Parts: sequence; structure tokens; C-alpha cells
Amino acid sequence: MAQTECSRCNKFKFYKYRDEDNELIGVRCTKKKYGHEWLTTGDQREQSIVFEAKTLYKYTFKDPDQTPIFQTKPDRDVITAENLSILKKGDNIAWLRKMGIWHHALIAGVNRENRTFSVYHFQSDKESGGNKVKVVYQADFDVLQGEGPLYRINYGDIPSANTVEIVLARAKNYCSLSKRGKYCYNFFLNNCENFVTYCKTGLSISYQWKLLKQKLKGFGWGSAIRCFFQYVGEVSVAELIELTLKASNVVGAVAVVITEFILCLYDVYHIVKGKESVDVKDKAIQIVGRIVEFICRAGLGAGFSYLFGVLFSSFIGSVIGGFFGLVIGMLVGVWLGNRIRSALSSCLAMPEVQ
Repeated sequence: MAQTECSRCNKFKFYKYRDEDNELIGVRCTKKKYGHEWLTTGDQREQSIVFEAKTLYKYTFKDPDQTPIFQTKPDRDVITAENLSILKKGDNIAWLRKMGIWHHALIAGVNRENRTFSVYHFQSDKESGGNKVKVVYQADFDVLQGEGPLYRINYGDIPSANTVEIVLARAKNYCSLSKRGKYCYNFFLNNCENFVTYCKTGLSISYQWKLLKQKLKGFGWGSAIRCFFQYVGEVSVAELIELTLKASNVVGAVAVVITEFILCLYDVYHIVKGKESVDVKDKAIQIVGRIVEFICRAGLGAGFSYLFGVLFSSFIGSVIGGFFGLVIGMLVGVWLGNRIRSALSSCLAMPEVQ
């Protein structure tokens, strides 16, 4: 069996993973850029290291959801008082809060008698006399009293190397580091979802941030220029229609709406044809949110196009008005669409009244 060393690392530059009996079950390179993991359960048996007289195997994992259409992993279960008993150590739980933000935590222990749990999650460290947000271990936590409906996030698509012992060892190690630089809380780069997905998979992922970045691509300079020329094309066609039919600016505005409607249908098609494992309700919620975005974009785009066409010269005014209407419509649409998605998710998660 070939033995290898972690590139640019040595035995003095590893974080150690230990189980409840303090037995070594894995290590991770301290350099984040080269942060390989070597585990007793590692999947790459051809690459190994010997650490503290234990043979550890290299572990790797790549995120399969490169283009997310949901704010968190779509495979999830609603948790209520009736099915609370299905939760166990190592589970990722999350609350969908009113503002459409998911707060994630990792279950570290279960108290079946009083139906409470021990959890790791990002929280203000008030016990130490400060308000710094860090990963904390919280015992006797009533998960049903969290803000918003409660879910268990399922991980059926990750390697079997991620045992409960490995998951909790990562969390314990991270908790000891979360006051330091790159391990401190950061809304964009190191939030509660990053922490829990790292513990579950060995890879730090925030689907909320990935989806937001995907939406914000529409506000970059490159996308702004594309939007501008898109509207030049739309308005040019609209102007041609108006001149041919000797119609008013209303016809041009209608042409803009039709174009946005086609783009909306394209996005809805991709949501419907997405992963079969995604729940139909989740797909329906995403479709409703996209329709809301279409209404805002088409409404403001067409409205500004018509208004500027009347106030200024027809073609230039329509182009400028349509462009600004699109940008404002995108901002309003993304914000309103996310609020509606959150509200629908909360309603669908509520248990039925007997």
C-alpha cells in the first residue's frame, strides 16, 4: 500500500479529529487552501498516511449542486412534536426564519426524557461576556422553540466516510477554532450553513449564498451591458412594430412583456426538469417566486419603457427607460420573490389542525 504525505504539510500542521473515547479518527491540514482530510474511513485507499501509529486514508468530496435553485438542500423533512423522535446525533437541523434566511445547527446529543438536544451552531457568545458570534455548544436546547418551522436536512448523496463520529469530531474541532480569523462568523464566507455542511461533508458550502450570488450576477457590469443590449433589441423590435402598424408606445411595452414572459418560461422549464429527488412543493414554491420576479421585471421594464418613450424621443427614451426598469424590477423581484418563497415554505411546513 502506497503511503503519501499531504502536500506542503507535515505532522505538526494538522488539526486532529477524536471520537468520544479520545481515539484519533482523522486529521485535517491546517492550511485551508491545501486542507486535505485523512480519515480512518477515508474513501481513497490508495493514498494514506500514518499518524500517531494509525493509518489514515485520504478523503475528498465535491459538491454535486453546482447551480442551485434552492436556498438549502431540497431533500428535507418537516419536524414537529409528533415526529421529533426521528432526530439523532449528527443530524443537520434548520429553521426557516421570517426574512427567508435559514439558520442551521448540528445535533450533538439527544435527551429522550425531556425531549431536548445538545447542538453546535453559530451564536453570540454571551457566556464569555462578549457578543462575538462563534460556534458554541448548547445543551438542553428545545429545537421546537426556534424561530420559524423546523426541518431536518438530509444528506443521502454523500460518501459513507462521513460517519456520525467524524461529523461530530469536525464540529468539536471547529468549535475550538471559531474565535480565530478565517473561522469567525462571516455572513458571506463562513455562516451557519457553511459550518454544518462542512461537518456533514468535509466541504464548506452555503447554498443560500450560492443562490444569492447567482441572482446578483444580473447586477454586474457585464450583465448590465447584456441587459442594456437586450432592451435595445426588444425596443428596436417594438419600434419596428409601432412604425409598421402606426401604433402607440403601448405596443412596444407589450413586446417587452412578451420577451420577459419567454425568459420566465425558460427558467420555469429548467426548474420543472430539475432533479427528480426535489419535492414537488419545493419546485412549486420556486416557480411562484420566479413568476413574481417576472411580474416585477416585465411590469417595471414595460412601464419605464413606455413612460420614457413618451417623455423623450421614442427610441432612446424607451431604451433608457426599459433598461432602468429592468434593473429596478430585478431588485424588487428578487427581494419580493424570496419573501413569498419564505412565506409559502412556512405555510406548507405548518402541521394540519385536527
